[in-house]
Amino acid sequence: AALALGGCAPAQEDRSRPSATPTSDGRFASFTEYVPVTLEIRTDLGRLDRRMPGVTISSAHWVLQYWQEKREVLPPQDRPIWIHGVMTLDPASTRALAEASSGKADPLPGIYPGLRQYVPEGKVFTTVPKEKADAILDIEHMMQDDPREMGTDSIGVEQAAVCADANLLILIATERHM
Repeated sequence: AALALGGCAPAQEDRSRPSATPTSDGRFASFTEYVPVTLEIRTDLGRLDRRMPGVTISSAHWVLQYWQEKREVLPPQDRPIWIHGVMTLDPASTRALAEASSGKADPLPGIYPGLRQYVPEGKVFTTVPKEKADAILDIEHMMQDDPREMGTDSIGVEQAAVCADANLLILIATERHM
């Protein structure tokens, strides 16, 4: 826990695909998603708050997109959605994630390149194993956007890194329609 409280790191998983985009910022793993158009960086909290009721988010920069390949035939609504975010949390939420972390995040998760500007340099991040992150974020009790669709969505953490010094969470998650 002492190591976890002193820094920030992501839960790593090999998600590399041949189309991985290398980054000039060596702190991060390669960004691996196919993005046909530049994504708008969002700052609203509603969708994040509803999907992660176990933490208190004070600010966020995030993007989402239906998962796709260059030549995809499935309609968008049948594909999972990936979410990448850099979020500022309240100290209690940060502490819970830091205490669950498993060591220094090196490299940081391969988030959408436009979000990297919100991750301060010189900070130490620690990796939070995805199962522990799921439990702390309390994704089991997420709220759907449409109450008529209760039980149709699920979200799961793919990678998470927390920085105790800055109360910052780097998150890669996937949302699926069931």
